[in-house]
Amino acid sequence: MIAKYENLENYILSHLDNHISKQITLARYFPERSQWIIIDPLATNNKKSKTTTTTTTTALNLKLEPYKLNDLTVIGVLEGEHLTTDDFDSQYDKLKRQEIDCEKEQKRINRERNRTDNDRNQQNGSSGRRKSPQNTMRINVDDFDS
Repeated sequence: MIAKYENLENYILSHLDNHISKQITLARYFPERSQWIIIDPLATNNKKSKTTTTTTTTALNLKLEPYKLNDLTVIGVLEGEHLTTDDFDSQYDKLKRQEIDCEKEQKRINRERNRTDNDRNQQNGSSGRRKSPQNTMRINVDDFDS
């Protein structure tokens, strides 16, 4: 079944009929990135698919990329049109993104440190990796010419 923007919007408006105006903006929340992405009704309706003879307008399935709506997905609803992701951001989102950025920076620093340590070890003749022991093996071959 295709999840269309119109169906989602109508469902939300039917449940919030008395509390909200007809002009709403929807956004999907990605908790692992602490980021909102606006569900744009124009982008979801103007996707064109070409067939052999005609071009038809089809609705984008909200269950697929980039929205990937499924059960327990957090969707933000705000009154008004043409809102941005900054309108959906909370203080928690900003702090969480800073933590994620700090973790990324720390991982990058650790990678650089490990890389320089490995380079230094290779210059000194030792390696960061453990080498397997080398055993000598002797093969005696008979002399077949005599």
